[in-house]
Amino acid sequence: MTSALNALCKKIQQLDTEHEHGRRSVLISRHHDMLANFDFNRTNPFERVIRVLPQWTIDRANVSAVVTIPAFDPAKHLVAPNKLPLMRWMVTLGVATDMLVPENLNVYDYAHDLLLGYRREVSSEWNHVKRSLAEQTLTVDLPLVSPVLTADDTLVLSIGVEFGNIGVDGSGEAVKYAGCAKILGCV
Repeated sequence: MTSALNALCKKIQQLDTEHEHGRRSVLISRHHDMLANFDFNRTNPFERVIRVLPQWTIDRANVSAVVTIPAFDPAKHLVAPNKLPLMRWMVTLGVATDMLVPENLNVYDYAHDLLLGYRREVSSEWNHVKRSLAEQTLTVDLPLVSPVLTADDTLVLSIGVEFGNIGVDGSGEAVKYAGCAKILGCV
């Protein structure tokens, strides 16, 4: 995943025509549309595993997002790459900032490092992979971010599905590397 994300950032960097080669910035805020639909799993891409299209909105003013997952019939909408019995939806809203090369340095620096890596994730309840699900809406917000969000910051909304086993206490327990996710969009 890291190499694919680096390649995408390299394309964004090449769009900086204001600076000379070797000093170009990675201006995500200007080219955030290029991040949409980035898939975090090359082996099992989100749209190959999940066959429904979630509807989503990002409200930059309130630093929040809403994702609605249509009614889900696993017989039609799930191609599970594993035999795990449980699944749940995960939605994440985070902040990505532009990367700049300051005049007196030859290394990248964040345009706004106060929100570096700031994100919040919400998850649905664990459900059996063979159970049909009614439409679900997941809301995520970053209420403390609004006063410090700058034009150099981009809100990034992603969705994922996590697969799991039944834990010793009867609740769901995630299995590493069994899920998939993608970026829905950015503003």
